[in-house]
Formats: sequence, C-alpha cells, structure tokens
Amino acid sequence: MSEKTGAYGNKASEGSFRRKFDVEAASAKAKEQDKAAYEHAKSAEQAAAKGKKAPRQKSDLPKPTQALQARTQDLEIEKNLGKTIVVNQSAGGKGPGFYCELCRRTLKDSIAYLDHVNGRSHLARLGQTTQVRRSTLEQVRAHIAYLRSSTSEKVTSKNFDFEARLNAVKEQEEKIRQEKKESKKRKRDEAKANALRGIIAADPPTSTEPKSKKSKGPSSTQLDPIAKGVEEADQMASMMGFGGFGGQRKR
Repeated sequence: MSEKTGAYGNKASEGSFRRKFDVEAASAKAKEQDKAAYEHAKSAEQAAAKGKKAPRQKSDLPKPTQALQARTQDLEIEKNLGKTIVVNQSAGGKGPGFYCELCRRTLKDSIAYLDHVNGRSHLARLGQTTQVRRSTLEQVRAHIAYLRSSTSEKVTSKNFDFEARLNAVKEQEEKIRQEKKESKKRKRDEAKANALRGIIAADPPTSTEPKSKKSKGPSSTQLDPIAKGVEEADQMASMMGFGGFGGQRKR
C-alpha cells in the first residue's frame, strides 16, 4: 500500500505539512536585490551631482533562451507616412507615435522605435540575446540555393515584363509617328490653302476699260499715297522751322 503524500510532496507519516523554504537560496537572492538597489542608488546620486536624471532601474526580465533571430514581420514604419491622424489621449489612447505592445511603451519617432526594437530590453522580453548564432556550412549552402532560385524567378518575371514593355513602347512610337505624319500633312494643306487665298486677294479688280499697252509706269492710284506722304512731311518740316529735307515739290 502506497503512503499518502501532502500538498507539498511531504509524507503524511512525517507529520509536517508545511512547506520548507531553502534559506540559502532566499538569502542569496536577497543579497543580489540589495546589491542592485545599492548600485542604482549610487548611480542616481552620481547623476544628480552632475545635474542629470537618474537612470531607470532595470526590471526583472526573463533570461534569454535563444540567439538573435531575423525579423519575420514588417514593422510598418511607413504605414502612416503623409497622413494626419487625430489622437484622443483622454480616452486612454496610446498617444501619438509608435507603440510597442510587448513593452507597453510609446516612442515618438521611427528612429527611436527602431532603437527600442533592436535594444536589449525588447530582445530580452522576446527571449533573445544580442549574439548572433554562427551558421554552419550546410545552412550557408541552403541559403545560397534559395537566393539563386528566387533570383532566377525574378529574372524570368523581368524578361516577361521587358517583352511586354518593349511591345508597348513600339506601339507608342508608331502612334507618335502617325500623329507627326498627320500633323505635317495638315500643315502642308493649310499652307497651300493660305497661298491660294493670297493669290486670289492679290488679283486687281477687273475693269471694263482696256489698258493701254504703252503705259509701263505706276498708275495714278499707286502714286496718290506716295505724294500724300511727301506733302505731309513737307508740312511738318515747315511747322518745325525747317526749310525741308531736300528738294521741295513744285506746286
């Protein structure tokens, strides 16, 4: 028949049902806490003497169990870039900036947020250290093979896109060439139409009286504007007190 045990693993025959504490472990832990408190008080006193703020006391963080690992999720730093967001702090909001759910802290800008995410305290809460594990030869070969496969896929997609883009560029060039051709043709037709209109406008009005073949000089209608201009110039010269600018016209 098995003996009965208590809640803390003690035998019922011993008659002791109370939990027994390890006095040495408890005293060692208390000494460590006292030492940490003494060092924090000392550093705070030194900072106050220099006129600086006291350093923050480190909280009890779990010991890291794994090396530094690559981040798999996007931090979404540029998610709200160029946007205006209304923050209601009175309703218990997280405040403006970048909020860390794990550490329950709000950082003002992206640089401070990146420093915090890559910092020791945040990594310690994730159970990671700042040391990077050394990769083996097989891991390096597997990563190189993965990079080669991904690169080949990108190259094929780029080739396909390049061919489609090349066809689109050819179509666009052909369209531009046709438009230029039509524009040149339109300008040529307009020039011809304008030339025909000028020729029609330059033709003198037909007269019923026949012109004499011997008259080769300018007609009276062409001389009237010239004579009128000379007469106005002479009048202006006489008004200004000049005798004339050359030979005077005989009246």
